[in-house]
Amino acid sequence: MEYIDLGRTGLRVSRIGFGCATLGGYDYGPVDDETSMAAVRRAVDLGITFFDVADVYGFGRAETVLRRALGPRLRDLMIATKFGAAWTEDGRTFRDISPAYLRRALEGSLRRLGLDAIPLYQIHWPDGSTRWDDCMAELEACRAEGKVQHVGASNLSPADVTACQRSGRLESLQLPFSLAEPDHAEAMAAARRDWQMSTLAYNVLAHGLLSGKYTRDAVFSGTDLRTRVALVQEPQRGRVFARLERIQRVAANSGRSCLQVALAWTLAHPSVSVALVGTRTAAQIEESAGATGWPWLPDYSTMLDVADTSVPLSSS
Repeated sequence: MEYIDLGRTGLRVSRIGFGCATLGGYDYGPVDDETSMAAVRRAVDLGITFFDVADVYGFGRAETVLRRALGPRLRDLMIATKFGAAWTEDGRTFRDISPAYLRRALEGSLRRLGLDAIPLYQIHWPDGSTRWDDCMAELEACRAEGKVQHVGASNLSPADVTACQRSGRLESLQLPFSLAEPDHAEAMAAARRDWQMSTLAYNVLAHGLLSGKYTRDAVFSGTDLRTRVALVQEPQRGRVFARLERIQRVAANSGRSCLQVALAWTLAHPSVSVALVGTRTAAQIEESAGATGWPWLPDYSTMLDVADTSVPLSSS
């Protein structure tokens, strides 16, 4: 496993992070908790030390499952959770990063995770109304109280990042990034260059479509978020599967799986510190771990119509 420093914290984390959205049993369909916990434990065995969760995943379920899976080992790992996607009793969600909600969300995450302090507490989404200096002031207060060790954010624009950094300290920025969604490369590069932040790429498999597991006519149902996100709908779905065809050619010539090719490309990109991989089973995290320690050779990028690994794939 490869490791990297997390922002300015002095802490080292694995370059593959375990994305815990699937543990909630909601956004990616039903899951069995025992299977989920076996995947988490296998990840630790493989050297993965970064676990990215959010309070809204399964409306608290993912955090609880993560705690049950790790037990005392939880305190030795980088647990990154998020707040700001609030929910109602009937399952409706809305965004809220106000200081008052932040406090309630933090106490809930601490309780579900069984921690005295969150190692990395992340703003999940802007809510469009809370001032950044108000949100950051409350996060800094929580850090001063010892309830939060470090602060990060996801889904922020470069302007939002700048506003936050003027009011506190963000150690990480999390954005969607993959061969199917390469458009955030410059925003991630700016966060690293201008603020010495770590960048966390999520949705690196385009909701699983780049894994090679699904065909173009795959149908999703129920609460699965793939029933409602644009990347999985036409015309974007067609572009994703065009990228998958290129990945399949690389996989066939290299003896690697499609998942490993897509993940290796993301890890090789200079804008990416950590790649977060959504995982349902122990076998899946074993496959993901096989994407590290793999030289990214020039012919791979050529076959994917990329001039080199320092630039994102074109949007054609």
